[in-house]
Amino acid sequence: MKPLLHATLPIPPSVNSRTKITRHGGYEDPKVTAYKWQCKECWRGAWRDREAIEQARAAKSWLYVSLHIWLPESKMEIRDVDNMLQVPINALKEEIGIDDARIADLYPRKRLAPRGIDPSLLISVMEMSLEELEQDIFPGRTA
Repeated sequence: MKPLLHATLPIPPSVNSRTKITRHGGYEDPKVTAYKWQCKECWRGAWRDREAIEQARAAKSWLYVSLHIWLPESKMEIRDVDNMLQVPINALKEEIGIDDARIADLYPRKRLAPRGIDPSLLISVMEMSLEELEQDIFPGRTA
């Protein structure tokens, strides 16, 4: 697997407030828009391999995404992992230009933030070859 991006982001807002619907149609909640801007600011200062991202985009590569969510104890029971994934993944799609449908492996982890660690989300994105994907699904299989 080839690393594409590693970043530490703030805790995302709930996906339950992602889209607001009115009689005039739907719009993105301002908290979600603000969070996406925060993500973009974090990614500008984060480690990324721009050339590898361009190559992965051109090759329509599969992606492996790992998300470590560090929460304070007060939030551990009230924040669902699946509700916290959608907004950062959409922001990632906008930032690196690779469709989130190309995510083949997604590993979310929710943990209690240790003392001295601010609540945050650590995201790692790696390119996966078709062979790596097949070996992950069918270990020991040879072509």
